[in-house]
Amino acid sequence: MDELWLKAPHTLAWLALDSDISLTLPPTSQGADDIATASPVAIHPRLQAFNFVYNNNNDRDYGHGSETAQEVDNVKRSIELSLTMIFNDETERDYFINQNSLALEIDCTSTTLIDPSGAYYYGFQLQIPLFKVRKRPDTIGGVNDRLTVELDCEVLEDKTNPACALTVYTAIPAYLA
Repeated sequence: MDELWLKAPHTLAWLALDSDISLTLPPTSQGADDIATASPVAIHPRLQAFNFVYNNNNDRDYGHGSETAQEVDNVKRSIELSLTMIFNDETERDYFINQNSLALEIDCTSTTLIDPSGAYYYGFQLQIPLFKVRKRPDTIGGVNDRLTVELDCEVLEDKTNPACALTVYTAIPAYLA
C-alpha cells in the first residue's frame, strides 16, 4: 500500500438519534464524535462491517465512433449504506419500527502521525448527518454462531448539511494544495 491511512487499525463509530443530531464540519478532532450535542451511542465495540457507496451517476454520451464523452449529464447522486453489527438487543429493530432519524460517524485512524510534531494521524472520518433504517433488520446466525444484525439504510437530505462528508487525513501534497 502506498498510503499509510489505508492501514487504519483503530476504528471508532457513533450513532446519534433524532433531536441529539448536531453535525460539526469539518470535524474538530480525530477520536471524538462530531455528530451529537449530547452523548452519542458508541457502536464501535459491536460494528463488524460497513458498506458505503457514493455514486455520482454521471450519464455519459459518447459520440459515434468516439471514446471521448461528448456530453455528461448529471443525474441525482445516490448513496448506499449498510452496517453489520453484533446483535445485542432489539435496539436496531426499534430504530426501524420508530423510524428514528439517525446520524453516523465512523473514524478510522492509523497509528502513524502525518507529521511527527503534529496532532493528526493518517485516516479518515465519514459523517452521515441523516439516515433511516430502510427495512426491518433480522438477526443472522445459527447454533454456535455469533448473532449479527444488518442495517440496510437510506441516506436522506437534511436541508442544512451535505448528505455525507468524508474528511481524509493524508500527507500527499497534491491533496493538500
